[in-house]
Amino acid sequence: MKFIDEARIEVFAGKGGNGAASFRREKYVPFGGPDGGDGGKGGSVFAVADENVNTLVEYRFVKKYLAQHGERGRGADCYGKGGDDIELHMPVGTVITDHDTGELVADLTHHGQRVMIARGGKGGLGNIHFKSSTNRAPRQSTPGEEGEQRTLKLELKVLADVGLLGMPRRQVHLHPLGIGRAPQGGGLPVYHPAPQPGCGAHGRYQQLRDCRYSGAD
Repeated sequence: MKFIDEARIEVFAGKGGNGAASFRREKYVPFGGPDGGDGGKGGSVFAVADENVNTLVEYRFVKKYLAQHGERGRGADCYGKGGDDIELHMPVGTVITDHDTGELVADLTHHGQRVMIARGGKGGLGNIHFKSSTNRAPRQSTPGEEGEQRTLKLELKVLADVGLLGMPRRQVHLHPLGIGRAPQGGGLPVYHPAPQPGCGAHGRYQQLRDCRYSGAD
């Protein structure tokens, strides 16, 4: 029996911090010049394939994931701290698509694979970058960029361990297009869509019976 495990989530990357417009202020230094630092980069959101995670049930209850914003720049050439990234651990075999456009965002095929699914915004520039020979006291600074916001569809298809016809009770992850993909680790059955002699009842849509398992112990 084939089960489809799916969920829909929203991810929000962090906004970049604003640049600072500041001037050096020290005793006996009346014209210290600009010293505003840049804002920090916003945190990004990553999807990580984890063989220790088996389902997407967690993402059916927690729908929104927000990365940290970058800090704004400060005077004395102080740059803002970048926002922390967040990682979402998902089963191997998870396919991530953009819910609005249908674009394929990531296909997690092996353990440890790490893919950025929402990019954090860049930090703004402080006025230290706008100093020139003709403008020695710039008051310009730029705001930080907004982080990406996306609605994503997560889909994991698995062939359940039904144990039919004396076959080993195992679990095989299937690609949404029907291509067999066995989990990492070896010793697991491999799905073959073409019917083979001696595998039970034949039928165009009976994928469980019209298959051959190999590599099982």
